[in-house]
Amino acid sequence: MNKIFKPFLPLVGVVSLILNPACKSRNQNETADKSDPNAWWNVGPEINKEYPFPNEDKWNKEFVDFIRGEITKNKTVKGFHRGFHGKGQACLKGTLTVEKNLPADYRQGVFAEEKTLNILSRFSNGNGPINADTVVQPRGLSIKIFDVKGTQVLPTRAAATTQDFLAVNSPVFPARNIQEFVELSKAQADPKLLPGFLLTHPNTAFILLTKLEKDVGSLLSVRYWSGGAVMWGKRAAKFSFAPCALARVKQPLGASDEFLTDDLRTRMAASDACFNFFVQLQTNPIFEPVEDPSIEWAESAAPSQLVGKMVFPKQGFESNERKELCEQAAFNPWQSIADHKPIGNIMRSRRAAYIESTAERSRLNKIPTAEPTGNEK
Repeated sequence: MNKIFKPFLPLVGVVSLILNPACKSRNQNETADKSDPNAWWNVGPEINKEYPFPNEDKWNKEFVDFIRGEITKNKTVKGFHRGFHGKGQACLKGTLTVEKNLPADYRQGVFAEEKTLNILSRFSNGNGPINADTVVQPRGLSIKIFDVKGTQVLPTRAAATTQDFLAVNSPVFPARNIQEFVELSKAQADPKLLPGFLLTHPNTAFILLTKLEKDVGSLLSVRYWSGGAVMWGKRAAKFSFAPCALARVKQPLGASDEFLTDDLRTRMAASDACFNFFVQLQTNPIFEPVEDPSIEWAESAAPSQLVGKMVFPKQGFESNERKELCEQAAFNPWQSIADHKPIGNIMRSRRAAYIESTAERSRLNKIPTAEPTGNEK
């Protein structure tokens, strides 16, 4: 969160707490045509379905244009970086083992059979610019699973045998829809706009103040959530990665700008790391919406089911080969088989944005992109 915004925290906090209940009940499609009798905001959403957002193509284009601009801005001596999650802390190699005897609804796609697959992970800071680990911001964990069977969602990736899952350390997304997210992204990029945006968007302010973890001492002790929804066979779902055993670690006093990478180096030299892979299936489209990722799916109604375990054995991750792999590898929620297709307007917006982001970085850095094989060092 931008340092310039910090003096406004008390005021925005009070306003968001007062207005948050009202904003939760506001219809996210306020600009939509209410006369359409078939629109879901008139008839109610159906379970396991997604719906178009008003002017979605327009907002998707604005999102792509914004990402391109951020990549151009996010240049260091090492080249041009991602528009979001620009700073990669580490890429770790490991395995995903599917749980035995899963209930039928969870036994889908990658998790249809009991097996162990190789994975590549990327731990990252959520901001686009490369900044200090002490800056409060989202933290990310993305995984790429190898040797996956199934029909790829993207026709251009038909021959691929990988599946990506991307997650951040918040159970909810900070915007209700793609329009709000584009406006928030632009406000975060311009410190002068951010306080005003948050004062007029109390739902976003409330999420940033109450749901985004501020005290992260180790990326191995944090739980990560998908934010948006994906298909799980024929069911709408969300997923999360939770540490198997490591208790929450607080940020050390006098932490350095690279303390999260330092922590990963120390822990991965000493022992294995482990995350449980959980899935929630949608049971009620009103209380567990697909089109509004700012609403948390309650565990009481949509309990998390353990579907797999990710293990990262002791390893180093700072060789030139691994760093190059980590920087060049693209993690894309749409690098997916049909059984795990991303759904909802926020997730749909990421389709073109992630493809364009990868292509733009490749063009600017003059380095061709290639999907990792899993055999890299």
